Amino acid sequence: MREGQIFSLDAFIAFTLTILLLGTISTTSDSLRDSISSLVSWYERVNIPDNMLDVLLKTPGEPSDWNKNVSKLRSIGLREENSPFISYEKALTFFDLARNNTPIVTEFLKNLSLGKPFCLEFYLGVWNFTVNFAWNPNAGGIAGNFDVYSGSCEITGSETLTFNNPTIIQCSPLDIRGSAFISSDASLCILGSVDTYGSLTTTVGNYPPSLSGTYPYLAINGDWIITGAVTVNVGGDVYINGALIIRGQGSRTINIARDLVIFGDNTNNPYLIDISGAATINIGIPNYLPGNLYLRVGNTWYASNKTGEWYEWTGDSWRRVNEPPVISTTGNFALNIYGYPLTNTWTPPTPPPCFTSGLPLDVFSASISYTYPQALNRSEAWGRITYSGSSFTTALNEIPKNASWIEYASRIVSVDMRKYQTEIEVNSNYTRLISGVLKYTLPLYARFHINVPNETGYALFVIMDGEKAKLLGIVKTDPTSYVQAYLWTNATGDITLRKTYLGNETSVSIPWVDVFSEFSSEAGKPIEMWVYETSFKQPIYIIDDYNIGLLLDHRYELGLVKLWVWDEG
Repeated sequence: MREGQIFSLDAFIAFTLTILLLGTISTTSDSLRDSISSLVSWYERVNIPDNMLDVLLKTPGEPSDWNKNVSKLRSIGLREENSPFISYEKALTFFDLARNNTPIVTEFLKNLSLGKPFCLEFYLGVWNFTVNFAWNPNAGGIAGNFDVYSGSCEITGSETLTFNNPTIIQCSPLDIRGSAFISSDASLCILGSVDTYGSLTTTVGNYPPSLSGTYPYLAINGDWIITGAVTVNVGGDVYINGALIIRGQGSRTINIARDLVIFGDNTNNPYLIDISGAATINIGIPNYLPGNLYLRVGNTWYASNKTGEWYEWTGDSWRRVNEPPVISTTGNFALNIYGYPLTNTWTPPTPPPCFTSGLPLDVFSASISYTYPQALNRSEAWGRITYSGSSFTTALNEIPKNASWIEYASRIVSVDMRKYQTEIEVNSNYTRLISGVLKYTLPLYARFHINVPNETGYALFVIMDGEKAKLLGIVKTDPTSYVQAYLWTNATGDITLRKTYLGNETSVSIPWVDVFSEFSSEAGKPIEMWVYETSFKQPIYIIDDYNIGLLLDHRYELGLVKLWVWDEG
């Protein structure tokens, strides 16, 4: 180091290196700090959707039953209280509250998203129902409780049909060319003509009947044509909405415990009783139970209460007349009438309740399918909540493409779809009413009833009974009429009427086992009940008189949850 020099060269070099090193360290520290800050910011935003979904889908909320009393809500969670599955009822309540911009829900979601805009979408599998039906309140319908037989209408071999309940045979005609044995403990109604070319043995009720019992009837909504062998025993009345025609020889015996009533139409056939063969018809049981023969010809009524004696109704009394010209009998024929007196207070008999010109609510076809949530478009989301521009909406909006960043997360979840109440209010279309897994077959006495308002209208329900589809229709043809109900099955697209029901002016009662039929599976049977459409202006109510909820287990379906979070800055 020379005289007058402040720093030595070594010191200068060391000082310079120190300055460079400090500058480098400072620059590196700032860069590292920026990188760490950027990493933290990225980690924070990338975790917003996952954190939101964790809170919503992995916690039951606080309190855990917050959906039953929203006023106590402190934290929202959709998980069931004691299981890892999503509660359908909680999800339903959550989206309803969000749709109404309930402050406690909107504030909770804003805090959960750290104030960032987001779109939350919830997807459930979709039942797709399309029912082709017609509504005609002027149609009379079937005013009674009947089972409906929809088997073959042509009997060519030997067949036995046995019915325990009042039954309708949906055949027009019922064509018997083989041997038919038909036995019914209750009233039997055939909705068309009966052509008996073969052999027919029919018993309706007990013959002779007990005087203290019931008197089931046989009704034929058309002509009864007999050319084969016939043995018929009816413990009540017989109604024919056409003509009684017997041809040829053979064994034909018809025993009727009470009245034979023919509501004839002689426009095509001039005779309502047209017999040119062998037959014996006994009306009434001598010294036991009387029965008369009544014929309607146009607007005129004729009656016979004794073999060979005929009377015409004048409107206020009976007058003796010759045999009506609508009767033609030749051959070995015997008509034996063991009747009761004809009075001036007589009123004409009415057709049985099964005779109908049509149903007020008639179903022609139904298409039922199910779409899984993964196959749905955004427009088909079951629930949606969007927070953007400081406001909430449930409308479908595009996710902004010009955002500085967008984070996305999704979860596949299992949703408990069990839905049941002992009293269900029905006031909207296409709504799920009951859902679950039925653990046991319901007892025969278990019933529910449907209350309807005093107005003309209908309600149509779609029922999934395991893998079988059914439809239930409720009708009221005018404000003072009795409530009618009809149950159809839908197999491979073919609609078949199975049951009819008649209630009172305000309600109709239906056995649960008709809707959800017997089964033997130890795993239970999944069931669904939806209202497809109602035309009643006021609500209708389904009241469970048995409480099938005690036998209804949880039912799980796949759900899909999607969440987008972005920056509007």
